[in-house]
Amino acid sequence: MKYFPRVVVPTRGRASTKGSCAASDEEEEEDTNTDTAYRCKLFLGDPPRLVAIGRVFPTSSTLHTVPLADDFGRLVVEEVRQADAKVPMPTSEFRLVGEALGTFIAWPTHLL
Repeated sequence: MKYFPRVVVPTRGRASTKGSCAASDEEEEEDTNTDTAYRCKLFLGDPPRLVAIGRVFPTSSTLHTVPLADDFGRLVVEEVRQADAKVPMPTSEFRLVGEALGTFIAWPTHLL
């Protein structure tokens, strides 16, 4: 049986940054964060291959209260193109791109 990753098309322009790490539409109206997010393609490997689409928050310097290195960005994974690709910074919650759908994650800026 062939596995097809779930692909989600976003319906809103930005993800909530309140509460848990999951992006939720219900929380969006209460969001007081003025950070602007930009849609981006997420690449991995050499040569780089497209593994996901996300929304990066360029002025954010922390992820779950942990400071990010200058060469990493904070983003939400919105669409998965290659579910079995390993994320650059795995956590106890996810190791693969397909597991990171809808969550905030750190990604190397040179692969955006």
